[in-house]
Amino acid sequence: MEDRPNPPGETDERYRRFVTEDFTGMLVMRTDGQIVTCNPAVAGIFGFDSLEEAVSANFFAFLRSRQDGIELLETVRQHGMVDRHEMEMTQRNGDPVYVVARLIGNFTDGELTELHVYLFNDTKRKRLEQQLVQAQKIEGLGTLAG
Repeated sequence: MEDRPNPPGETDERYRRFVTEDFTGMLVMRTDGQIVTCNPAVAGIFGFDSLEEAVSANFFAFLRSRQDGIELLETVRQHGMVDRHEMEMTQRNGDPVYVVARLIGNFTDGELTELHVYLFNDTKRKRLEQQLVQAQKIEGLGTLAG
């Protein structure tokens, strides 16, 4: 079978779908937390109705504390990135959302200027894990009472 290059429009459409339909949230933010751009998955993870709402948000507002944001920035400044970092964040309505994050720093003249952030929504797995732990506790109490 002969390899044939994809027509230009088909390749562009494939990449566009890859970014917009991906279940991994991808965003670019400034060091003050302001989201510069993001894909639709970010809006879904944090419960926004549109991309415009998500882009007008501040990433640090979804962290548990201001200190979490300071620590993330410091780690990226020192190491250039943070990989496979599990975080409990909050959606805009206050519900918890659990993500596994990768943050990559973009530096200009040695100064951190922005971060590229990739978020995998791990909420379903985390909730199942919590339910399992709760069931084990109840089972242990039943055994103890018996």
